[in-house]
Amino acid sequence: MLPDDARDALSALRLPVTFDEPLSAHCSFGVGGPADAYATPESPEQEAELLAWARAHKQPVTRWTGVDNLIASDDGVRGLVLGPAAVAPGASRRLFEEPAKGGSVDAMVERSGMRGIRLRGARISPDDGNAVLNEGDATARDVLLLMDSLRRRVARDHGLQLVDDLVVIGRRRAAR
Repeated sequence: MLPDDARDALSALRLPVTFDEPLSAHCSFGVGGPADAYATPESPEQEAELLAWARAHKQPVTRWTGVDNLIASDDGVRGLVLGPAAVAPGASRRLFEEPAKGGSVDAMVERSGMRGIRLRGARISPDDGNAVLNEGDATARDVLLLMDSLRRRVARDHGLQLVDDLVVIGRRRAAR
Protein backbone atom coordinates (compact mmCIF):
# COMPACT_ATOMS: atom_id res chain seq x y z
CA MET A 1 0.00 0.00 0.00
CA LEU A 2 1.24 3.46 -0.87
CA PRO A 3 1.95 5.97 1.89
CA ASP A 4 -0.74 8.64 2.11
CA ASP A 5 1.57 11.43 0.90
CA ALA A 6 2.58 9.43 -2.18
CA ARG A 7 -1.06 8.55 -2.95
CA ASP A 8 -2.12 12.19 -2.57
CA ALA A 9 0.70 13.42 -4.82
CA LEU A 10 -0.18 10.85 -7.49
CA SER A 11 -3.88 11.78 -7.34
CA ALA A 12 -2.95 15.44 -7.71
CA LEU A 13 -1.36 14.70 -11.11
CA ARG A 14 -4.86 14.03 -12.51
CA LEU A 15 -3.62 11.23 -14.75
CA PRO A 16 -5.31 7.90 -15.62
CA VAL A 17 -4.40 6.12 -12.34
CA THR A 18 -6.34 3.70 -10.17
CA PHE A 19 -5.34 2.54 -6.70
CA ASP A 20 -5.43 -1.06 -5.48
CA GLU A 21 -6.27 -2.14 -9.04
CA PRO A 22 -6.84 -5.93 -9.35
CA LEU A 23 -4.26 -7.14 -11.88
CA SER A 24 -6.50 -10.10 -12.66
CA ALA A 25 -8.40 -7.68 -14.92
CA HIS A 26 -5.21 -7.08 -16.92
CA CYS A 27 -3.77 -10.60 -17.01
CA SER A 28 -4.63 -13.07 -19.75
CA PHE A 29 -4.81 -15.79 -17.06
CA GLY A 30 -7.37 -13.75 -15.11
CA VAL A 31 -5.37 -14.05 -11.87
CA GLY A 32 -3.35 -11.69 -9.73
CA GLY A 33 -3.61 -9.41 -6.72
CA PRO A 34 -3.75 -5.62 -6.63
CA ALA A 35 -1.25 -3.07 -7.86
CA ASP A 36 -0.69 -0.26 -5.36
CA ALA A 37 -1.18 2.12 -8.30
CA TYR A 38 -2.01 1.21 -11.89
CA ALA A 39 -1.63 3.76 -14.68
CA THR A 40 -2.22 3.72 -18.41
CA PRO A 41 -0.40 6.82 -19.66
CA GLU A 42 -1.86 8.22 -22.85
CA SER A 43 1.27 10.06 -23.96
CA PRO A 44 5.04 10.10 -23.42
CA GLU A 45 4.57 13.26 -21.33
CA GLN A 46 2.14 11.49 -18.98
CA GLU A 47 4.53 8.57 -18.66
CA ALA A 48 7.36 10.98 -17.82
CA GLU A 49 5.20 12.58 -15.08
CA LEU A 50 4.41 9.17 -13.61
CA LEU A 51 8.06 8.12 -13.63
CA ALA A 52 9.07 11.41 -12.00
CA TRP A 53 6.45 10.78 -9.29
CA ALA A 54 7.84 7.26 -8.69
CA ARG A 55 11.40 8.59 -8.35
CA ALA A 56 10.34 11.40 -6.01
CA HIS A 57 8.42 9.00 -3.77
CA LYS A 58 10.94 6.12 -4.04
CA GLN A 59 8.34 3.75 -5.49
CA PRO A 60 9.22 0.80 -7.74
CA VAL A 61 7.87 0.79 -11.30
CA THR A 62 6.73 -2.36 -13.10
CA ARG A 63 5.87 -2.30 -16.79
CA TRP A 64 2.87 -4.49 -17.53
CA THR A 65 3.46 -5.10 -21.21
CA GLY A 66 0.23 -6.90 -22.00
CA VAL A 67 2.01 -9.97 -23.35
CA ASP A 68 0.54 -13.37 -22.63
CA ASN A 69 3.39 -14.66 -20.50
CA LEU A 70 2.97 -12.34 -17.49
CA ILE A 71 1.31 -13.53 -14.33
CA ALA A 72 0.89 -11.36 -11.23
CA SER A 73 1.29 -12.69 -7.73
CA ASP A 74 -1.87 -13.09 -5.68
CA ASP A 75 -0.23 -10.73 -3.15
CA GLY A 76 -0.07 -7.96 -5.72
CA VAL A 77 2.62 -5.59 -6.95
CA ARG A 78 4.15 -2.76 -4.91
CA GLY A 79 4.49 0.74 -6.29
CA LEU A 80 3.41 1.86 -9.74
CA VAL A 81 2.39 -0.50 -12.53
CA LEU A 82 2.40 1.03 -16.01
CA GLY A 83 0.14 -0.99 -18.21
CA PRO A 84 -1.91 -1.32 -21.37
CA ALA A 85 -5.67 -1.71 -21.53
CA ALA A 86 -7.40 -4.70 -20.02
CA VAL A 87 -7.31 -8.08 -21.76
CA ALA A 88 -9.91 -10.81 -21.90
CA PRO A 89 -9.15 -13.26 -19.06
CA GLY A 90 -9.85 -16.97 -19.11
CA ALA A 91 -8.17 -17.95 -22.37
CA SER A 92 -5.57 -20.68 -22.33
CA ARG A 93 -1.91 -19.67 -22.28
CA ARG A 94 1.32 -21.55 -22.94
CA LEU A 95 3.09 -22.56 -19.73
CA PHE A 96 6.46 -23.92 -20.83
CA GLU A 97 8.95 -23.36 -23.62
CA GLU A 98 8.97 -26.15 -26.17
CA PRO A 99 12.11 -28.28 -25.66
CA ALA A 100 14.73 -28.64 -28.38
CA LYS A 101 14.49 -32.43 -28.09
CA GLY A 102 12.23 -35.00 -26.51
CA GLY A 103 8.96 -34.05 -28.20
CA SER A 104 6.41 -31.39 -27.48
CA VAL A 105 5.33 -30.43 -23.98
CA ASP A 106 1.76 -31.28 -24.97
CA ALA A 107 2.72 -34.82 -25.99
CA MET A 108 4.76 -35.42 -22.82
CA VAL A 109 1.93 -34.13 -20.61
CA GLU A 110 -0.56 -36.35 -22.44
CA ARG A 111 1.68 -39.44 -22.10
CA SER A 112 2.04 -38.66 -18.39
CA GLY A 113 -1.75 -38.57 -18.00
CA MET A 114 -1.82 -34.95 -16.88
CA ARG A 115 -4.07 -33.38 -19.53
CA GLY A 116 -7.22 -31.96 -18.00
CA ILE A 117 -6.03 -32.13 -14.37
CA ARG A 118 -7.36 -29.41 -12.15
CA LEU A 119 -6.18 -27.60 -9.05
CA ARG A 120 -9.01 -25.53 -7.66
CA GLY A 121 -9.82 -23.02 -10.45
CA ALA A 122 -6.81 -23.78 -12.70
CA ARG A 123 -6.98 -26.62 -15.18
CA ILE A 124 -4.57 -28.02 -17.75
CA SER A 125 -6.40 -27.79 -21.04
CA PRO A 126 -7.84 -31.12 -22.18
CA ASP A 127 -6.89 -30.06 -25.74
CA ASP A 128 -3.33 -28.84 -25.08
CA GLY A 129 -1.12 -30.08 -22.26
CA ASN A 130 0.99 -26.91 -22.46
CA ALA A 131 -1.90 -24.54 -21.71
CA VAL A 132 -3.82 -23.63 -18.59
CA LEU A 133 -7.43 -22.56 -18.30
CA ASN A 134 -8.85 -20.35 -15.58
CA GLU A 135 -12.24 -21.85 -14.88
CA GLY A 136 -13.37 -18.70 -13.15
CA ASP A 137 -11.85 -18.77 -9.68
CA ALA A 138 -8.18 -19.64 -10.18
CA THR A 139 -5.46 -17.79 -8.31
CA ALA A 140 -1.88 -17.21 -9.38
CA ARG A 141 -0.90 -19.72 -6.68
CA ASP A 142 -3.17 -22.35 -8.28
CA VAL A 143 -1.54 -21.83 -11.69
CA LEU A 144 1.99 -21.94 -10.27
CA LEU A 145 1.32 -25.06 -8.17
CA LEU A 146 -0.22 -26.79 -11.17
CA MET A 147 2.88 -25.91 -13.21
CA ASP A 148 5.12 -27.34 -10.44
CA SER A 149 3.13 -30.58 -10.56
CA LEU A 150 3.50 -30.82 -14.35
CA ARG A 151 7.22 -29.99 -14.16
CA ARG A 152 7.85 -32.76 -11.59
CA ARG A 153 5.78 -35.37 -13.49
CA VAL A 154 7.45 -34.66 -16.85
CA ALA A 155 10.89 -34.80 -15.20
CA ARG A 156 10.02 -38.14 -13.59
CA ASP A 157 8.38 -39.71 -16.64
CA HIS A 158 10.52 -38.25 -19.43
CA GLY A 159 13.77 -37.14 -17.79
CA LEU A 160 13.33 -33.59 -19.08
CA GLN A 161 13.30 -30.32 -17.14
CA LEU A 162 10.62 -27.99 -18.44
CA VAL A 163 11.48 -24.29 -18.68
CA ASP A 164 8.80 -21.77 -17.71
CA ASP A 165 7.43 -19.53 -20.44
CA LEU A 166 5.92 -17.19 -17.82
CA VAL A 167 7.26 -14.19 -15.98
CA VAL A 168 5.88 -13.82 -12.45
CA ILE A 169 5.76 -10.31 -11.03
CA GLY A 170 4.82 -9.00 -7.60
CA ARG A 171 5.06 -9.90 -3.95
CA ARG A 172 5.05 -13.52 -2.91
CA ARG A 173 4.54 -15.02 0.50
CA ALA A 174 7.17 -17.36 1.85
CA ALA A 175 6.41 -21.03 1.24
CA ARG A 176 4.58 -22.71 4.11
